[in-house]
Amino acid sequence: MKKGVFIGAAVFTVIVIFVGIQIGINLESARADETRQFLEDTEVLFSDARLQALYYESDNLTADQCNNALQSNLLFNDIIYEEGVKLERYETSNKIIELTSERRRYGLLQMQFWLNAERIRNKCNFDYSTAAYLFKVNTTDEAIRFNQRLTSALLLEIKEECGSKLMLSPMPFNLNLISIDALKTNHNITETPAILINDKEVILGVPEKELLIQKFGC
Repeated sequence: MKKGVFIGAAVFTVIVIFVGIQIGINLESARADETRQFLEDTEVLFSDARLQALYYESDNLTADQCNNALQSNLLFNDIIYEEGVKLERYETSNKIIELTSERRRYGLLQMQFWLNAERIRNKCNFDYSTAAYLFKVNTTDEAIRFNQRLTSALLLEIKEECGSKLMLSPMPFNLNLISIDALKTNHNITETPAILINDKEVILGVPEKELLIQKFGC
């Protein structure tokens, strides 16, 4: 009897463990599927944003066209920002599925937003500033991680204060994206955290808030 009870308990324990593992795998797969669905949706947004950029390449844009271009790009940014928050959450909690490819595609969306913002600002003479924030993904260097956390928090705080006067684009530094690598090369950006302001000036490390506000003009 004792042996039978012991065997029964052992079998029950194995079943519970197996079911628990299966539930965990299913939950992780569900998160990954939801993330991939988000990126399928954002690929449509990406194509839409590129077509928008082509549409507004005309040399003579009316005031209404300029305002429409600005509002469309702001809407695009709002959408990818909200989805980026979800991606961060999935990346933090997901222990099984690798999300590097999703992170790369999200980086391209941010690059497209920045390009649109630069083009619209230059063609329509808007007075907002652009900030491309470059950061390393999954770095093991604790000093870099610490400085990036400080810089990210600072930029988000300033963005809240500046609103549409600042177009902020976080971009991954080390995911081998040709367009972002070209940006790094053109501005000689070799370390992070780095902030490229108005496609002209680069600030490395953790800057003072007052300095950034002065540079952004808001």
